[in-house]
Amino acid sequence: MKTLNSRYHYLGILRVGTVLLFSLSFLAFGTFAEAAVDNQPNPDAPGGGRSCGGCGGGGFNYPRPATGYFDGVNATTCSVWGWAYDPDNANTQIDVHIYKDARAGGGGTFLTSCTANTARPDVNQIIGIPGNHGFSCTLPASYVGTGIHSLWIHAIDSNGSPNNLLNTNGKVLNCAPPPAPTLSLAIAPSRISAGSSANLSWTSSNATSCTASGAWTGGKSLSGLQNTGPIMVAGTRSYTLTCSGAGGTVTRTVPLNITGSVALPSATISGNGCTIPAGGATCSGSATWDIDSTAAQPNVYSAARNVVISNSITGSGVAVQLNRGANPLQARSGTNVLAQASLTAACASGTVWSGSSCVPSGSGTGNPPSITANNTSGTIIVRSGSSVVITWNTNLNTSCTLSSNIPVPIAQGTYTVTAQNTSTYTIDCGVAGSDSVTVKTAPATYES
Repeated sequence: MKTLNSRYHYLGILRVGTVLLFSLSFLAFGTFAEAAVDNQPNPDAPGGGRSCGGCGGGGFNYPRPATGYFDGVNATTCSVWGWAYDPDNANTQIDVHIYKDARAGGGGTFLTSCTANTARPDVNQIIGIPGNHGFSCTLPASYVGTGIHSLWIHAIDSNGSPNNLLNTNGKVLNCAPPPAPTLSLAIAPSRISAGSSANLSWTSSNATSCTASGAWTGGKSLSGLQNTGPIMVAGTRSYTLTCSGAGGTVTRTVPLNITGSVALPSATISGNGCTIPAGGATCSGSATWDIDSTAAQPNVYSAARNVVISNSITGSGVAVQLNRGANPLQARSGTNVLAQASLTAACASGTVWSGSSCVPSGSGTGNPPSITANNTSGTIIVRSGSSVVITWNTNLNTSCTLSSNIPVPIAQGTYTVTAQNTSTYTIDCGVAGSDSVTVKTAPATYES
């Protein structure tokens, strides 16, 4: 049978056969109770303690602080993992608070918090409790690159008992920043006569993606070779490649000098724009072109969308997807532009561009509203009784409403609350969307 940790004796639990014996307490009527570390009466609880539900008959008062184990660290993901639960409320998923260098109140610096809510069947089996009580918490980005620190994790009791340290604290973790990407880019030859071509070559390391710009475009492999194709027009072309990874971004550029000139094949291109409907971001226009058959690598290229839409030398009324605004279409030989037309896509009458789509006039920017607590979106955890500033932005949307727990005019933009219980604050702008932020409170007791 799977066991927890060889150090599990810290919880005062012995396994004999298939029976768990709890060495620190067993109660009247033959009922066993889990014994947690530092089980002392909570001086902050009324009457010096609270009733322990499920501990047996007789109204026995036995407040048991939340407990668990700090199992390990992961330098690759800069995270910590373990499990935590409240013996008096085993069905409740509790939070853990993570400090560096020392425990809370002992000089430690608070890093972050997370909820113990992932599956740990080994914990369920050995202790005999339901629910998910595991945690794997990623440390904040500010921790990365700060060197080696010891880490200390407190289990936050659900009903006000001291927030005990988990067992086996003080583990050290050094989250080194990821290595910066490197990139080499070359072109050979670097000088050609018109009508000739050159070869680009590149290699990168510590990168996850590479993108070309300048005289070439589009996503590229992390290393590779590519021919420029025949270049007919004299001048200088610059080929730029940018590669990015977890450790940053690196860019390299190489020039190509073209001398002389070669007569370019002839070509014509024209087309029609289109109207973008409400709620849309693109529409379908049409293009007609004719490229001379002597052209090498004939193609029609959409500069706005950075895509070749056809490799045929002729086309008539061909559907072309257009972005809002001007859409240059080029009839080309390789990358040499032979002719160009600009097709326009505009929002339909009665709509305006929101930045991402065409929306009905008067509906603001069309972008969704936003709301934060202490400049943090999503969820924050604060001490009970703390002041929290709720801030919202309608993004110029009209017909917006606030949840009833923000009793001020929406134009005010901010509202300060005193955190007492877990509360969610919402701004709703109808068709433009809504946003919410949740303020969770940790017990206003001490972390011991």
